[in-house]
Amino acid sequence: MRNRGPVLVYGEAGSGKTNLALYIAALNSSTAKKILYVNTEGWSIKARITDLSKYWDLGNIDFVDIISFRQQTLFVLRRLPRIIDHYNIVIIDTINNLYRVEEDIDAATRSLNTQMALLYSLATDYSKNILVLGQVKAKDEGEEVSGSTYIKYWSTTIMKLERGIPRKIIIEKPEKREILFEISKRGIRWMETR
Repeated sequence: MRNRGPVLVYGEAGSGKTNLALYIAALNSSTAKKILYVNTEGWSIKARITDLSKYWDLGNIDFVDIISFRQQTLFVLRRLPRIIDHYNIVIIDTINNLYRVEEDIDAATRSLNTQMALLYSLATDYSKNILVLGQVKAKDEGEEVSGSTYIKYWSTTIMKLERGIPRKIIIEKPEKREILFEISKRGIRWMETR
């Protein structure tokens, strides 16, 4: 990862977003970099963490569980700026999971925009690597990231993951290209680039 701004990875459920994020965390953890993994997805990633810990040293990864959008907002806007110096990489899995169930969508959208603006500032001004994962909602023309206007606006790199055999990463921004991969017990196995 490079410190040019937040990296957005989005895709439908089961496309490999969490596996990719955990693999990036595991790879960087073994090189003694400190990583913060913010989990809004609940217990579902715990089994994958256990699997990866058989092959990778995950000791340099701090995990934080978030259970509400309000808690996420307070964490990102108040807590994260105070602790950011301790981490080289911050992963938020997923930035819009709890946003999607908010009743006051206007207030939630303003909060999401403010969170993304702060993450952009931390990435660019403080040279931090920020990876945000995004869930999608179905649209007539295809999938769209919930809250996509602001999430995509503040992201300097955007990658879409697609299910299939093999799976595919489509880099949409800054330059268009595709990478094929498989998910294995050890993490990600890269196949080819197009």
